[in-house]
Amino acid sequence: GKITDESGAPIPARYKAASELLAKLHAAQVSRDLPYDRAKTYSLPPYDHDALMIEARLMLEWYVPFRLSRAVSDEESQTFNLLWDELIAVLGRSETGLILRDYHSPNLIWRDEKSGTDRLGLVDIQDALYGPLSYDVSSLAQDARVTIPEELERQLTGAYCAARHALGADLADAASRRGA
Repeated sequence: GKITDESGAPIPARYKAASELLAKLHAAQVSRDLPYDRAKTYSLPPYDHDALMIEARLMLEWYVPFRLSRAVSDEESQTFNLLWDELIAVLGRSETGLILRDYHSPNLIWRDEKSGTDRLGLVDIQDALYGPLSYDVSSLAQDARVTIPEELERQLTGAYCAARHALGADLADAASRRGA
């Protein structure tokens, strides 16, 4: 099954369950170096400034010229880069770990016959990286494929934080250490 209804609208209880599963995954604190093929390890690639800028620049390279019907000026490009550098610097101070990057409705399968976090199946996890955990939270709560009402977005992030807290995380303390 899906976490959306027949019309494509979010099913709040299923999205909340997805928030709670994500909190459980993030609480596991998966190492960046994963065991692979007996004596080998696989290091998750970093989702760092350079990787984030590659994706952010897609907007500048494709969407903005399409919307403006013209190329982006050098000044616009420089301003764009400066703004994103500042945003990514803030993100760089956040909690990091294994992120799935595609944690949104098409990749979450609802399984009625299961219970607890087993109710959700995950697909499309091959692009996992090591980066800011908030990326996955945003992917779910601001699902670009589904219209998420603002109140539901708040509930989803609240459910994530509550579940992380229940699993021993002190997110407020982490925020204060970052200067947030």
